[in-house]
Amino acid sequence: MKEENKSEDRYQTAIAQLRHDAQLSWQIFGLFLLAHTVLLAFLLHYALGRQQIVCYYPGCFFAALVGLLLGVLWLASHGRSSAYYHLRMAQAKEAEPSGWNLLKGDGEDFAHGDRVTIGGKSCHIPWLSRVLPTKYSAPLLIVIFILIYLSIFILNGPWW
Repeated sequence: MKEENKSEDRYQTAIAQLRHDAQLSWQIFGLFLLAHTVLLAFLLHYALGRQQIVCYYPGCFFAALVGLLLGVLWLASHGRSSAYYHLRMAQAKEAEPSGWNLLKGDGEDFAHGDRVTIGGKSCHIPWLSRVLPTKYSAPLLIVIFILIYLSIFILNGPWW
């Protein structure tokens, strides 16, 4: 009985760490998203609010450069926090007591897009969510921001 309690305690600790890292990851993502949304809103207003869009405009040029640099930091930060989440998920799966079938088994099958049945109810991830999971959609959002900054950077550079 003592060994079973140690196993459950280890699992609970792994789940708590997984929850913490997931929460931290989304808080960091949200903070960067907010900052970039505000910066890009002002930048697009000034870059597209002029009669001539393609010309040297130092304010937009340097703001876009800052946005590009912050975008790279965001991408790096997201990659790091995602890696921690995947590590914690692997640790929690390893610590899951045998026969629980929460993260392993049905949980893994469901995460891979398979249909699972729990208590007579069939569950599955919708098609679009399987095709474009958070693993890809969050970095894609960051890349879209970076591409917008890059476009403004190019269109407002000193080479025009």
